[in-house]
Amino acid sequence: MARITKSDLLSCLRGAGAECAEISMGGRCSAIATTRGARILGLFAGKDPDTPNALWTNEMISDLLAGKLRDWEGEGAGSTGGERLWIGPERPFYYRRPETFEDWFCPCGMDPGNYRLVSDEGGHAPTYENVFDLEDIRAGRTYRNVRLTRQFKAVSDPFPGRHALKAILPRLHYAGVRKTDSIELADAPADAKINLWTLALVDPGAPGGVGTVVVPVQSGAGAIDYFGGLTGERLVTRKDHVTFRIDGGAIGKIGIRPEDIGPGHKAQIAAFLPSRSKSRLLLVLQRSSDVPRDQSECLDEAKANPAGPKGAIQSYNNGPGADPKAPYKRFGEIEIQLVAARPTDDGRKLAATAVSDLLAFEGPREDILTFGRLVLGVGEIRLFE
Repeated sequence: MARITKSDLLSCLRGAGAECAEISMGGRCSAIATTRGARILGLFAGKDPDTPNALWTNEMISDLLAGKLRDWEGEGAGSTGGERLWIGPERPFYYRRPETFEDWFCPCGMDPGNYRLVSDEGGHAPTYENVFDLEDIRAGRTYRNVRLTRQFKAVSDPFPGRHALKAILPRLHYAGVRKTDSIELADAPADAKINLWTLALVDPGAPGGVGTVVVPVQSGAGAIDYFGGLTGERLVTRKDHVTFRIDGGAIGKIGIRPEDIGPGHKAQIAAFLPSRSKSRLLLVLQRSSDVPRDQSECLDEAKANPAGPKGAIQSYNNGPGADPKAPYKRFGEIEIQLVAARPTDDGRKLAATAVSDLLAFEGPREDILTFGRLVLGVGEIRLFE
């Protein structure tokens, strides 16, 4: 499926009667947020109606919106697409048999949930709220009335004061959204372990298309193989960054320890993706400073080695899995495990708030590569082909 355009996505949402908000960025670009799932469903680096979505869109979106298909029903059906907020860690909340990481599911109260639009500030900053019950299967307890809130605002200047980047930006198309996400648990015990988790779905393009995820790391650091079995054809460690192949060819996931993120402790993960022609590239970036600082604050265990290190930055490549004939969708994910909920000063609840940015840039191949290298603070970037 070709990347859906802005006009087609809006037509699809309006035809389904789905409540949505368009966040304009000075008339040059925009994002589309939906009340269903409180997602950034579309991010458009360009002002034309035929600008393609920088994020992955499920080709079955019309059936999902119409209720003909439930989110996450069956392998590969997935969700509508875009960027979403989940809670972590995965093991106690998404596996019906968490001890053996078996029988995965998505808690529907969380996603798509039952979000409502609580304010929009004139369309400039839509804010959504979802209240639901969440079962911690591993601990054998249920958290009642978990509250998630999301607010989206346009990011007009993603790199204030960075003159080298601003020299390239006029040659690129850009769109960006700042997300402020919060969680509150009113009746959870103080030892409950739960964190915010932002995931953006990216599109490697038509069959045969390949994307490259790049994560800057400290010298000598590597990646955690979350599911096991990754080879140098899909995961490459260089002196200052890690690259991971996104192509829909196989299931795999990597993680980067918070200790390996680097100076300033700002988590950054970028996907370099095919664009309209071979001479152009699309760059999608997630970043946040509200991340775990070390292993004691990092909660998401690796399926391949639960007792081993845990990652704060993650990337996933979807694929056919054990059955190559099973239906699946071609997408990747760039993810950040955000801060964990902590007791409030009055001790009455657990809470956390995290701010993260989702940015997209499209332009000439060499400009995007140079721009990406400067943004990430890494040396030469070699893309998977």
